[in-house]
Amino acid sequence: MAGSSNEIHDQEWLAQFEHYLLASDLAPVTVSNYLADLQAFARWLRQRAEGQASLLSISPADVQDYCAYLQMTQQLSPVTINRRLQAIRKFAKFALVNGLAETNPTAGLKRLREERAYWDRVLSPDEVTRLIETVQNGRRSLVKRDLAIVLLVLQAGLKVGELVNLRVADLELSAEGGAITVRRQARGRRRTIILPPEVCSALRAYLRVRLAPPTVAHFFLSQQGTPISARSVQRLIREHAAAAGLGEVSASTLRRTYARIVWKTTGDLSQVADALGHTRLKSTIRYIASLLEDTSEVKEKSSANVFPKAVSVP
Repeated sequence: MAGSSNEIHDQEWLAQFEHYLLASDLAPVTVSNYLADLQAFARWLRQRAEGQASLLSISPADVQDYCAYLQMTQQLSPVTINRRLQAIRKFAKFALVNGLAETNPTAGLKRLREERAYWDRVLSPDEVTRLIETVQNGRRSLVKRDLAIVLLVLQAGLKVGELVNLRVADLELSAEGGAITVRRQARGRRRTIILPPEVCSALRAYLRVRLAPPTVAHFFLSQQGTPISARSVQRLIREHAAAAGLGEVSASTLRRTYARIVWKTTGDLSQVADALGHTRLKSTIRYIASLLEDTSEVKEKSSANVFPKAVSVP
């Protein structure tokens, strides 16, 4: 059968690629999604070249043609296409690192411009549930840390920069509840956020397994015991969201979701500004501009609201 050897070789590379991804501490669901996207690309390659193509022989033109195919023939959204191209980028890096390829065919590949609707996106309650469940089913060694990170952004509205700079001393946790003090470098301002039980529980769970040298005061750490980077936080949120089938989701998406809950619960821009740590209402208005047109439920109060209100501290 024509092309059968290439297909067999691709399966061998995919098996090695799977081990590479798992060694990178990605969640099993994320690994499965990457493999599925890469297998779809491999099938397209073989069909186009009548079997005479391999994942290790792809060129920049092949990747660009595949991108055009996804856009024009499959009519997929830029968000979905960018997710699929990320799997190809991962494989290209794997091939380069392991000496299976001399060049990276995705080196000059740019992400597609995504619709403005993505940047204004907020998660629905069902999507929030799916995201949290996916995090809870992630890689065991990282579950407690990742869950605490996602909940702090989603239910306390922390910026990524604030989260990675959080110190152990900034937390006050007790059996009754808890709070965190978020410090801002600008003008020495700080704010205290009262945390709901779910977030307190996640923070306590992570604190029990957190391993850090005595000299490290940062709360969230990498697997090497060093302070986690903003880039790592963005990546883990993006990968958990992709594994949950939510498409492209960022930390800003989670903050905007938090802002929506505060806005719909209080209908008070000042309270939203306090919750987000904004010093100017103009910043808050720009941040939730897409929500301001929907005022039908602004006055409605939700007894089920579990999102905390930030208290400014001079």
